Amino acid sequence: MPKGRRIAWRIYFAGAIVGMASFLFTSTFFRNEQIWDDAFGGAVCAVLVISLMYQRELNRREIERQKFIAFRATMVTVQDIMGNFFNSMQLVRLESEAYMSPESIELFDRLIAETDAQLKALGQIERLEIKPMAVGSGIKYDEPHQSSSGNNGGTGPSHG
Repeated sequence: MPKGRRIAWRIYFAGAIVGMASFLFTSTFFRNEQIWDDAFGGAVCAVLVISLMYQRELNRREIERQKFIAFRATMVTVQDIMGNFFNSMQLVRLESEAYMSPESIELFDRLIAETDAQLKALGQIERLEIKPMAVGSGIKYDEPHQSSSGNNGGTGPSHG
């Protein structure tokens, strides 16, 4: 059983014990049948409320888990598409290398390496967090650090 469910189950169980104990150890437990009914009704209500809260928390966690699975599947697909694009761009680079300046070739290589590193960082996140972006809400991830040379030796990005 996942850790979150164990904790939620413990909370539910502790709430049920406290609810039952509260009416069992009432000083007027045996004196008045009306108080007995009220205490029992209160305990039943407490157990029901706690169980509903527990179920709601389980549902919320399951929804979050499903969202994260969908995000991971999307990222794998994006990385595959972009990996194919990067490999094709490396072919274009090799064919146009004679016509491009060394600065343009360096910029081309650096842009591909930076984009590849950002996609990998985005695909490796463990928890979804939203951040504001110029075009709307985006996903927060650790920005990869690039070396100052900006050139990866003309080999292109590594995909794996």
